[in-house]
Amino acid sequence: MKEIVTQKELSDFLGVSQQAVSKMNFPRIPNSIPIQYDFLEAIKYYLEQKRQEEKRINLGEERAKLAKAQRLKIDIERELKKIELARVKDKLIEVATIEKEWAKILLTVRSKLLAIPSRMAVVLDGQSKIEIEKRLREVIEEALTELSQTETEGN
Repeated sequence: MKEIVTQKELSDFLGVSQQAVSKMNFPRIPNSIPIQYDFLEAIKYYLEQKRQEEKRINLGEERAKLAKAQRLKIDIERELKKIELARVKDKLIEVATIEKEWAKILLTVRSKLLAIPSRMAVVLDGQSKIEIEKRLREVIEEALTELSQTETEGN
């Protein structure tokens, strides 16, 4: 059995204005004057509209949450990049600093090597070629060992 209701009766039952019922586009009984509705079909339609509305609201809320989470992710990634950049900056050394350090090292090496001839001239006087080569090799290796230990201790 179908129960037929008017627009006013439907609006009173739903607690909305007749204009609201009209805007909701409820399925009407064709050619009815005044406009009439099948009550059960109208209620089903109304409930479905409310479910759809709820989904749209929930979808909107979820989109807002997603947008907020995406902004948070971007902010965190930006901070991580700043941290990584700071870490990399600490590892990088300016070319000028390296050049100064190498200049000091080379000056020390130069001094050590230039000191060898004057230091060894007296010691090697009258020695054989083989003995001179042997003694010079020993003195050079000693100087290089000394330099490498100085550089290791300095770091």
